[in-house]
Amino acid sequence: FTAAATARHAGIVGMAEAMAAASVVAAVLTLAAAPTATAARAGDVATVQAYVEGKKPVIGDLFVVAPAPLYLNPTIHISPDTAANRDSVTANLNALILAEAVPGGWTGGSGTFLLTHIQAAVDTAPSIVDNVISLLAGVAPANIAVGPGQLVQLGNIAWV
Repeated sequence: FTAAATARHAGIVGMAEAMAAASVVAAVLTLAAAPTATAARAGDVATVQAYVEGKKPVIGDLFVVAPAPLYLNPTIHISPDTAANRDSVTANLNALILAEAVPGGWTGGSGTFLLTHIQAAVDTAPSIVDNVISLLAGVAPANIAVGPGQLVQLGNIAWV
């Protein structure tokens, strides 16, 4: 990897070394680059596949895949509604997703991204005295079902 690629694909080198004893490995590639976590692009998958292929044992199969993004597009009202508060809520939501989103759910292990955690991310933004989340992904607020191979990502926030 080049220096830029190494920074973008942090953790892949260690994974490649750790798989030396395995005969079949499936690697789901996500990119954790502050302030957001994103699903890998096709070029990222190809780069990692080529690198890991050179490290894998002679026998066995290797699959590197990128999860499909599941965009969280919330509709949020905050009070007071200021640019600084919007930035704070956005940063909190990105931090939540970076900390808890894994392909197929969240770090707690279920296939659900929890509404209570989304609400807490909005509630804990400094200077916010009140807020309402009226829509998540176009529907009434509820836990977000995350299917196999999907990764929650912050989409567009509609501020109302």
